[in-house]
Amino acid sequence: MRRLALLVFLLVVFLLVLTALPAWTKAYDHPLVEQTFRLLPTGEAEVEEVRAFRFDGAFSWATITRTIRGQYGRYTLDYHSVWDVDTGQSYPFQVTREGDDVTLRWTYAARDATTRFLIRYRIGGAVQRYGDVAQFYWQAVEGDHAPIDRVRITILPPAPSLALFKVFVHSRAAPGSLELAPDGSRAVVTQRGIPETSFLEIRALLDPAIFPRARVQSGQTYESLLQDERRQAGRELRLRRLFLLGIGLAALVTLLLVVGYIWTYRRYGQEPPVAYDALYEREPPRPLPPAVVPAIMTQGKVNRNDLPR
Repeated sequence: MRRLALLVFLLVVFLLVLTALPAWTKAYDHPLVEQTFRLLPTGEAEVEEVRAFRFDGAFSWATITRTIRGQYGRYTLDYHSVWDVDTGQSYPFQVTREGDDVTLRWTYAARDATTRFLIRYRIGGAVQRYGDVAQFYWQAVEGDHAPIDRVRITILPPAPSLALFKVFVHSRAAPGSLELAPDGSRAVVTQRGIPETSFLEIRALLDPAIFPRARVQSGQTYESLLQDERRQAGRELRLRRLFLLGIGLAALVTLLLVVGYIWTYRRYGQEPPVAYDALYEREPPRPLPPAVVPAIMTQGKVNRNDLPR
């Protein structure tokens, strides 16, 4: 009975490992995240997001969690639909809210393939309108995600913003590119190599006159928003300098250790050279008197009885 119980136990463990093995080998990343923000005269934003998933293994659901509390107030977030870009299939989805976090969860079926999902949603209060500036400040890519190869973000104001159109990008990734249309009708941001621990924020400063139906707020001005951007840029610059300083110190310490090792080896790790080139051993190799041979042989105290030898 004990042997039978042991056999059953091992069989159950084997089946559990066999069942869990595919889950251990599953992985995915994002070859592309493409977002289009259509800003409305009311200050809201209609968003179309194409998020590509490159699956290695079988998957059946995905989630995206965004926060609706920002530095300049709260937003509303309403998801409309989730589609398959290539087949046009609509996927069922659920939206849950916990505190300031809104989580979108949709279900599908994919295995070892690249699938592009089209997500449509609306951001309420996306634009803050002040007396001399309007601001669109949004975390386009959340901080918790799989690695992303490329992000392309398009900002479309409700009307050409010729008087003012500036865009700033915050991300812990290599510098990307920014294209501003000469007529002020759009801005396109492209970023590559977004690590899984980095978010991507967009801040656009626009002419407040193109948002006539948005409520005018107080507390900020064009100069104060630029000053905040300068503070953030200075903080990032200090972090980068500290990072480079740390790399320099680590390289210096490593170099000192290598130099110290080489010097120690050359000073203490080798036998001293002996000037001796005789063909046969007829005499001691050093010009020393024979009486010191017992000391050399024993490497210690000399025994007087060895001296006659």
